[in-house]
Amino acid sequence: MNENHKKMVHREVRILNEVIDVLLKPSKYGISDDELFTYLNKFTTSQSDKPESRDQKISTQLINFTRILDLGRLLALKDTAPFADLQKLLSTNVYINHLPDTSGLSGKETGKSSTSTYYMPDLRLPIKNVIILFINYFKKQEVALSSQKPQVEQSKSTSPSIYDTSCKEMQSVMLLLNVSIINKLVKIFKTLNPKFILKSEALMVNI
Repeated sequence: MNENHKKMVHREVRILNEVIDVLLKPSKYGISDDELFTYLNKFTTSQSDKPESRDQKISTQLINFTRILDLGRLLALKDTAPFADLQKLLSTNVYINHLPDTSGLSGKETGKSSTSTYYMPDLRLPIKNVIILFINYFKKQEVALSSQKPQVEQSKSTSPSIYDTSCKEMQSVMLLLNVSIINKLVKIFKTLNPKFILKSEALMVNI
């Protein structure tokens, strides 16, 4: 039996588990807990260019918390989320913005009193939870595909089997996840520790 789906899931799970470990134990990887907390809460604020709303301030968050929650809700459905829905969500939403460094950005300030303080969530937790949901999702798909029997002998004129189509769809979701979230997290880790190396990073190009 063709077991490409098992290899894909094994590689992806290794990558995702390592990213979770960095989020939970950043100091183990030479990243300060406080710096990671602060960086994930970064945002830029700029004035609107529209003449009618010159006083309007526009903020761009590094992590789009609302969209992270939307992604988690879809993955947490009792029935496994369809590939198409995940593909659409991962390809149309920006979960992590491109903010290359911390200079000139706003974020958590410690040791300073302020009349406009507000709750700063530890965004490592919702990100970690969404990644865990993806691991569970891919493992469920692996079990489902293992029960399918790919057509070993197919003439050139026949259409791809359901198994082959499902494998390609799962690969597409993995690629989108890596591009939209995982690769950006790795860049954040490298920003905070230039010597950081993800042991499973090379696997990302083989998904």
